[in-house]
Amino acid sequence: MNQLDFCHLKITDIGFDELMGMVQENIKERRFLSITKLTVKLFIKSLFNKKLRAYLNQIDIVIPKSRLLYNLIKKTYPSYQFTLNDGKDFMTPLFKEYHMFSVHFILLGGSSIGLNKLLVNLRNSFHELKIIGTYPKVLLKNRPEETKTVIKKSSPHVLFIGLEEGKEEEWVLENRDILSKTVVFCVNHQIEVMCNDKKDIPFRYKMKNQEYLYHLKEKPYRIFDIFVWGLVYLKWLFFNIKKNKKEKHEKA
Repeated sequence: MNQLDFCHLKITDIGFDELMGMVQENIKERRFLSITKLTVKLFIKSLFNKKLRAYLNQIDIVIPKSRLLYNLIKKTYPSYQFTLNDGKDFMTPLFKEYHMFSVHFILLGGSSIGLNKLLVNLRNSFHELKIIGTYPKVLLKNRPEETKTVIKKSSPHVLFIGLEEGKEEEWVLENRDILSKTVVFCVNHQIEVMCNDKKDIPFRYKMKNQEYLYHLKEKPYRIFDIFVWGLVYLKWLFFNIKKNKKEKHEKA
């Protein structure tokens, strides 16, 4: 595993099998590990938020979620190992892998009703799955200290947290003391999707990494996102020019 400089952030160069092996090792040895997926929205936020940049650079493993960021990373580092398809879903593979073992999960995010339905569905699919707590976003918002106390006492092996981009990483790092034995996945909207609180993108778009086309079809005004894409591309272009100059200077 290597950390790659990409614009103002550190991107993790790691294969999916190596990542799952690292997760397994940290679960077994009860060590903290944090993983997040970088979206274009989160990338743009970090351009103008120094505190958020610092948080993202403290996360152990950062991988791209969007096709745009992935393509720019691959263009900068052709040997980059991770693939977009590998990073689409972390929750289901981990439930499938560990439901027969004494691995305890906590879900933080979504709605109360959605979490209750999700819990029933998961236990129907994985009879031995040990989800020891489900906490909706509203509970964390209204009773943050009580929520943190319960999570600390529960000491889960794995925590899936689904808040807003940037808020997940901030919460995880500011509460690292209660997560010292936990592998934490920042999963953004995935909990809400699994709870049916949020509409999921059709499978055919996901498989072709064409999520943006679906969003454009559903919300045509998102054509203006092209300006956001342009901002990301310009940031990458300036970074690449600076990187190439530095490499030439080091060789001279």
